[in-house]
Amino acid sequence: MKKLYLLYPLLLFVFITCEEEQEEEKDTTPPTVTITYPQTGSTVNEIITITCMSSDNEGVEKVELWVNGVTTGLTDNT
Repeated sequence: MKKLYLLYPLLLFVFITCEEEQEEEKDTTPPTVTITYPQTGSTVNEIITITCMSSDNEGVEKVELWVNGVTTGLTDNT
């Protein structure tokens, strides 16, 4: 019977931990990114500067540039 008493603090911890996770609200609004330069449909053949606008209801930490589903390794944290 003593061993059962040792499990109560552990079970209480698991219950409290599960309750805290359920109370957190999940961010269900996806961020948006719009490339403002170059214009849609443009063809480029040299090095250019890509300009974009990003927004999210909870803030944007960074924007990463991907081309055709492959990362370029370029990240803007500003």
